[in-house]
Amino acid sequence: MALLSCQPEPTINFAEALQGCLTSKDITLINKATAQFESKLNDTYGAENSNKNYITYLEDFSKMNLNPKFTIDSNSKTILDDLKASGTFNKIWISVSKLNNFKERQSEDKIIEIEPQNKTVDLPKIDIITINPKGLFYTCLLKSTGHKSLNEAAAIQTKGPSLSFGLISKAVANSMTEKDLNNSLNKVTIAIIFYYEMIHLTNQNL
Repeated sequence: MALLSCQPEPTINFAEALQGCLTSKDITLINKATAQFESKLNDTYGAENSNKNYITYLEDFSKMNLNPKFTIDSNSKTILDDLKASGTFNKIWISVSKLNNFKERQSEDKIIEIEPQNKTVDLPKIDIITINPKGLFYTCLLKSTGHKSLNEAAAIQTKGPSLSFGLISKAVANSMTEKDLNNSLNKVTIAIIFYYEMIHLTNQNL
């Protein structure tokens, strides 16, 4: 098994609400992941109001108006690698290719396949992930006191990627106040759904 990266322990227990449902190792890694995301938010938007930064990020995400440093980031990729090495990753996410209801939707839809003109081109395989409907993270989230709009966003994610993901992000931003971000679980959920899934997509072939 790969060694987990040596990163400083976060001072905030963001995932405290998930204790008793996930292991202490899971909690530690999710805390590190959220702390890394918050650090990037503060670097980008300023550290004066970290709660507001989450809402600003969701608004920028909805418009795909993100700082390029958000999408390509070695530290965030390392955290994803740690989550995979520990087994925590599978408690949170699942590959869309393994999602049964998404497979059923694909078989019902008419799919137009476009063959590349140069068939010798080897395109990199892209693994898209989404919230695991049978994972412990989602099970814990449903039992928690997280924000309603974030729970709804997670529920949509369990059915596979949505073309209206930007609209979902905007709806979450519009429904939340800075005070809602005093609940650290909301910060965790935003990081999980709206940041690390993107990091997995944009960094997997690097």
